[in-house]
Amino acid sequence: MSCVAWRLGGRAGYCLDGQVFAAASAVRWLTELGVLAGAHDLDRVGGAVPDSGGVTFVPALAGLAAPWWRGDARGALTELGLDTAPGHLVRALCEGIAAQVAEIADAAAADLGAPLETLRVDGGLTRSALLMQAQADLLQRPVEVSALPDATALGVGAVARLGLDPRLTVREAIPAWRPTAVYEPRVSAERAAERRATFRAAVATLLA
Repeated sequence: MSCVAWRLGGRAGYCLDGQVFAAASAVRWLTELGVLAGAHDLDRVGGAVPDSGGVTFVPALAGLAAPWWRGDARGALTELGLDTAPGHLVRALCEGIAAQVAEIADAAAADLGAPLETLRVDGGLTRSALLMQAQADLLQRPVEVSALPDATALGVGAVARLGLDPRLTVREAIPAWRPTAVYEPRVSAERAAERRATFRAAVATLLA
């Protein structure tokens, strides 16, 4: 959805806002279940297995946001078996979060009329190489991790700087973008399409 990003000097800037209701909170949920010791444990536990073991996780634990906008939806785990291990759940969660972000990116690209070339990310979960690689794989685009994990604080600082020097533009008020890490897709476009199709099918079943 489109919304006002900021209003500075009487002029409004706009953005496209796509939300995932449960990302860090879904990790917290797995932590409370004892699957993880915390967000810092994602790579260790998920790295114990080579893939999700066929498990698909739709982490709609607080509803599904963009592009479905179904607040009444609830999460789903499919293809569980006696051989399902904690690592499979962690990998399925990472892929579920990444699939949702990829759907939002596609919706934004459709609205903008051009595909996204890269995805720039920030926040605490960007410390997980497992999640960032899943994101690059499913999006089939490079994922650039911000050297500053909290973009909200950076925005506050930029606005303060603009208040001190109104001659600056918004672009001039923020530091130059220098990613601390870049993740490139490691799976084929066909494999990524298969995984996303499986995720969409799970969402469709959930919403039916």
